[in-house]
Amino acid sequence: ALGDDPASRTVRAALTPRVRLVELPLHGTLPEKIRVRAEGRPLVRVDRGGGRPGEPDDAVRAVLRAAGTILVADYGRGTATAVRPWLAEAARRV
Repeated sequence: ALGDDPASRTVRAALTPRVRLVELPLHGTLPEKIRVRAEGRPLVRVDRGGGRPGEPDDAVRAVLRAAGTILVADYGRGTATAVRPWLAEAARRV
């Protein structure tokens, strides 16, 4: 899920030339984990953002129905929950 925040725009810009993105809407900002290091050692991690994915639209559902392989890694942020009905349908044929 990507939104309209700076982090989402950065991810979108990095991926768009390489893959076809079919996005879930994101309500809020993309979660970010910022690691601060000094002399090669971690000092602190700052977490910010925390938007929640919206409902998949027709384009997302069509991609899930047609996919030969599906990987969902959402770190507990709700993406799997948002697409679970379509994942269950796909699991019967993948």
